[in-house]
Amino acid sequence: MPAERRLAISELFASQRVVRVDDLADRFDVSRETIRRDLIALEHDGVIERVHGGGIRHELAASEPPFEERLVRYSDEKTAIAALAASLVSGVETVFLDVGTSVARVVDFLSEDFKGEIITNSLLAAQRLAERPDLNVFVTGGQMRHGDLALSGPVAAATLEDVFVEVALLGSGGVDARHGLTDFYPDEIHSRRVVIDNSQSALVIADSSKIGRVATHRVVPLERLSGVITDGGIDEAHAEQIRDMDLELHVAPVAPAD
Repeated sequence: MPAERRLAISELFASQRVVRVDDLADRFDVSRETIRRDLIALEHDGVIERVHGGGIRHELAASEPPFEERLVRYSDEKTAIAALAASLVSGVETVFLDVGTSVARVVDFLSEDFKGEIITNSLLAAQRLAERPDLNVFVTGGQMRHGDLALSGPVAAATLEDVFVEVALLGSGGVDARHGLTDFYPDEIHSRRVVIDNSQSALVIADSSKIGRVATHRVVPLERLSGVITDGGIDEAHAEQIRDMDLELHVAPVAPAD
């Protein structure tokens, strides 16, 4: 029965992020057109999102893992992403560094000859930038969130209203083709929107675990961004979605563990 088959398909998505039409047709011994109708129904119910050749499970996240845990999770991936992001701002004169553990790591990979001005609402990034006296660093004011040492609120937003940058490197709670750039902290959303409006290029830094994940609050649709910087663990279906939206997709190779 269609209802039983769709329930079985939804259970498959509980254990797999991506499921292909061909695989489902073979598994249930039905036509590919039947499976496509099943996926349309599941998408309508909000269970999945259809993509070319199959479907992707929606991953909703109600809260962010603790700061100490995020410092060590996906460490190799974040290191590779930070190195790639730093290379993309080589020669850029004005850069915004957003809050977040991944964005803060970019500082460690800025080349010695980088002389650009850096604006940030992250005391975590500013702390690392203190070791580079040759750089002109501007830190917004605002209310501090412990852990990430993020500055937000009316003071931070008002400061950023008058700041224009060539490249903004943004943090994220989740990056999803349908739901856009999302985050967990509503107080920080307005500042991020202001930065996106005031930058020539807005690039989101997100390890592959965040691609396809939806955090609690929408920041902007992905179409408002210039590109995404992630690691090689990204699902090809998600990568294809991002490319189809005419966004730049920068994928950092991760060195295999010893």
